[in-house]
Amino acid sequence: MIHRLLYVSTADPEMKPSALEQIISTAQRRNAALEITGLLVYTGSHFMQLLEGPKDAVEAVFDMICQDPRHSAIARLIAEPAPARSCPEWSMALQVIDAANDGPGHVFTVSNETLASFLPESMAADLRVLFQSFNTMKRDIVAAE
Repeated sequence: MIHRLLYVSTADPEMKPSALEQIISTAQRRNAALEITGLLVYTGSHFMQLLEGPKDAVEAVFDMICQDPRHSAIARLIAEPAPARSCPEWSMALQVIDAANDGPGHVFTVSNETLASFLPESMAADLRVLFQSFNTMKRDIVAAE
């Protein structure tokens, strides 16, 4: 049985684009060695990340993530067994959403339809809804500011 863990957090507002590249590079190497797969979505101000794999490895990686000063206000949303991986092909994929050009690097805008098409077909329905809601929340937060 695979263990899956999903969390959200607030990015350090001073984080540079090179830090995001470093996060992904490190995660891909580490996760491949630990048989962890997943997805990181970054909005320019917030993260949502899915980790999947052996429970001990996933929890150990999450503990390391919680110590990382590049983000704060970490909230675990899901930590549970899963019958299969939602992202079996990705040691760690990255999707960047920057709807208001307010984040580091002023990356690009991802529509909800684009994000939906990026998510693997194998992704569990509840995770798909959470990732799409996270994208929608970003637009709502920007509009409220």
